Amino acid sequence: MGKLGGEMKALAKRAGGSFKTVDDRIHIVQRFSRHLRSLNIQIQRVEQIKVRHIECYIQARLAQEIGKILPLALGDLYQHLSVDERARFASLIAPVLTGLIAALLQVVSVLSLILGRYWQAFLYNPGGFGREFRSIRIPAGPAMLLLACMVVGPNFGPQMALLAPICSVPLVFAGLALIHGLAAQKRLARFWLVGLYVTLLLFMQLIYPLLVVLAIVDSLIDFRGRLASKDADNANGEG
Repeated sequence: MGKLGGEMKALAKRAGGSFKTVDDRIHIVQRFSRHLRSLNIQIQRVEQIKVRHIECYIQARLAQEIGKILPLALGDLYQHLSVDERARFASLIAPVLTGLIAALLQVVSVLSLILGRYWQAFLYNPGGFGREFRSIRIPAGPAMLLLACMVVGPNFGPQMALLAPICSVPLVFAGLALIHGLAAQKRLARFWLVGLYVTLLLFMQLIYPLLVVLAIVDSLIDFRGRLASKDADNANGEG
């Protein structure tokens, strides 16, 4: 086991607890020690362990457990994948799941900010929040950068795959703002807003990417700006 394994095993026993608890700790220590040796990480003391070593071990264990579930989850599709494709797919799962968790926290943070801004506008600037939200639009440059991180990022390594869900969150909110803006300009009926949120809850795997695409297209075309200018031209012509 080596010096590091022996020291961690001693610490696992010294922590106390039931026999099963201590035995589980020892098994974890042994797996962690083997993981470090497989990566040729030369560590002799517990004090030399870094956070990145623990993160790498957790991701490796997660990928290993997910790899056991993939054949059941994908069925026949998994059987048609080559060995290299299976290995690549398994290596991307753990970072993507990490990115999904980060994206969920990001969504919760943005929703909390939206709720606080709504309350502030309700008290001191009625209607101001709605105008601000409906005007949200990501410029073409940042939108293309987010798109590149989502599409091209995973090709630069498994760790870059976690950028895909994180970069999609700003685009989704921009897509929601676009729909609200079009509804406010009477280009869409209010029913579309109700249908949007109902389908977003029921068919998120379909509506979520659609909102991302709408936000990217809007960054290039600016639907609300074009429609507003046409309305202004029509009003001037009638006058």
